[in-house]
Amino acid sequence: MIHKLTPKLFLISLCLFLGFFTIFNSCKKTQKTEDPISNARDWYSKSNLNGTQLLSSKGTSQQIKQELDWSSASTFQLESGSDVVSVPVKMVLGKGALGGSYMLLIDKLKNNYRVQVAYSPEKEYFKGLTTDVGMRDVYKQTTSSNFINAPRLSNKDKLMAITCTSWYMVTTYYTYDGNLAGTSSRYLFQSCSGDLGDYPEPDYGGPVDCQGVVAGGAYATDCGCIGGTTGITSCPLREIVDSVSNTCLKAQLNTARNAQTTIRNMLNETFGGPSEFESLHLKFKDVTTLADNVSGDAGRETATSVYFNIRLNQNKLPGYSKEYILSTIYHEILHAYLFSKMEKGPDGRFHISTQHDDMANKYLTLMTGALKIAFPNISDQEAWALSWGGLEETDLYTKKLTQAQRDAITVTNRRHTNKLATDKQGTYCD
Repeated sequence: MIHKLTPKLFLISLCLFLGFFTIFNSCKKTQKTEDPISNARDWYSKSNLNGTQLLSSKGTSQQIKQELDWSSASTFQLESGSDVVSVPVKMVLGKGALGGSYMLLIDKLKNNYRVQVAYSPEKEYFKGLTTDVGMRDVYKQTTSSNFINAPRLSNKDKLMAITCTSWYMVTTYYTYDGNLAGTSSRYLFQSCSGDLGDYPEPDYGGPVDCQGVVAGGAYATDCGCIGGTTGITSCPLREIVDSVSNTCLKAQLNTARNAQTTIRNMLNETFGGPSEFESLHLKFKDVTTLADNVSGDAGRETATSVYFNIRLNQNKLPGYSKEYILSTIYHEILHAYLFSKMEKGPDGRFHISTQHDDMANKYLTLMTGALKIAFPNISDQEAWALSWGGLEETDLYTKKLTQAQRDAITVTNRRHTNKLATDKQGTYCD
């Protein structure tokens, strides 16, 4: 996959002078040329580069420490065929880390190593770049003068109450024998304060974290600002709340939560376990307020809430087969799961997607298999037909299934919702 970088990412470079780092012939004899990562690490550990950066603005500067993740280092090749070693690095300032993503790019010209630091304001941005083509794009933009020394332009028509500070990373250079060689600075980002209103400065997790602390390391989540100096290390555990009162519905809900199925794993992993970044809560309820033609529904409590509700129709479902009840519960669990994967729109709200089409195209087999695990005596055709419940308006149902298949689905669902019928199917609670 080709990853095209945009100016939004503000990739900048910190180019260390090549001439300052000389590799002796005696060192070259002990290096394994076939292992560029090992060679680069060996050189870097002897270079005294760590701790040579400062975060600086007018009248203020603080020293930055680099924490390199050599275990995640990789290599890619330039068009010339030369290897470049990429190493994820955390820029630590005090007790926290600078926001955004950083990666060291170490390459070699003749007998000299060169180090550059690629920067993106997006957290963990570089984890998505795995191809030579994508990393070459990073390399080219890192060395581009367009991202060096020039602060972003501020809107001069905005209120004077807004003050913005441009932050630079200042690098001190040393020769291989430890003598001071000089310094240079590279623009990183701009932080603003005051009455922002609609000021178009995005919060990319720059030098000030969500607590207002310079490089404090705290970050925003759905459960609030955590990490850094907040004292909160993670969001509360996610939980599944069972408020179902009807014994027949509760029995099938317990089956859905305990049977060894992929849907059960999706339920527990999404809503029933710890998460470092967000706290998602799922509430099951049986209610008497749903329309007669609605077996159940699912959704967020509010447009921006981390709480999800699954409501089961207490007026209707207890009189249907256990197989039908379970198929309804699985259907609504998948709705909640798909809701949890939706991203917020530009207005900060979650918007409905084509979830029924997603279910028909991607999850129908999971539902069919889950029903067979819980009720091994029902036929494959019966489990398949029950899984189509609620999906009758999808493109796959209306355009791909034959009329005979659609009729079979209708008949099967009717037989599972009428325990008084002579041709009824399934098992019932009474």
